[in-house]
Amino acid sequence: MVKPELESGLATLLHEASQGQKEVVSDNLQVEYNGGKQHVKITVRPLSTLEGDLIITFEDLPRPKRHKIKGEPVIEAKQMELEKDLQRTRDTLRGTIEELKSTNEELRSANEEYMSTNEELKSANEELETSREELQSVNEELTTLNSESQRKNEDLTTINNDMLNLLNATGVATLFLDEKLRIRRFTPSANQTFKIY
Repeated sequence: MVKPELESGLATLLHEASQGQKEVVSDNLQVEYNGGKQHVKITVRPLSTLEGDLIITFEDLPRPKRHKIKGEPVIEAKQMELEKDLQRTRDTLRGTIEELKSTNEELRSANEEYMSTNEELKSANEELETSREELQSVNEELTTLNSESQRKNEDLTTINNDMLNLLNATGVATLFLDEKLRIRRFTPSANQTFKIY
C-alpha cells in the first residue's frame, strides 16, 4: 500500500520505533504526485496499550526553502534528509547485525545441545538394541526349555499310562500309600479285596 519511494524509509522507521519503543519521525521525504514531487513527513509511534502495535501517520509538507550555511555551498533540504536517512539506516543496520550475531550464537548453542541430545539418543538406542538382542536370546532359551519340558511331560504321561495299564492287567491287588499311610492309588483288584470306595 506504500509508494515505492517510501518503502525503504518507512521500513527503517518501523524497525527503529519497534526496537526503541519510541516515536520516530522522518520529515521531508519525497513521493511522485500529479507529475511533481510532494514532500511528506512520516511519524511512527508505538501504542502504549498494545505491545508491538505501531501507528503510522503521513503529513504533506510545503516545499522546503533553500538556505545557506556560512562557508558552505547551498544545501538542499533533501540532501540533509538523505543524510539523516543514511545515518538512520546505518544505525538500523548496526542493530540488525547485532541481532543477527545474537541469533547466530543462540542457534549455535541450540545446535550443540541438539548434537549432544542426538548422541545421547544414539547411545540409548544402541543400549536398547543390545537389550533387545539379549531378550531375544533369553526368549529362544526359554522356548527351548519349554519344548524340552513339554516333551518330558509327554514322556511321563506315557510312562504313567503304561504303568496303570500294566497294574490293571496283572489282576494283583496293590495299594499305593504316602508317608502318612494314606492311600494314594489302588488297583481294581485291591478295591474288590479291601472294599475301597
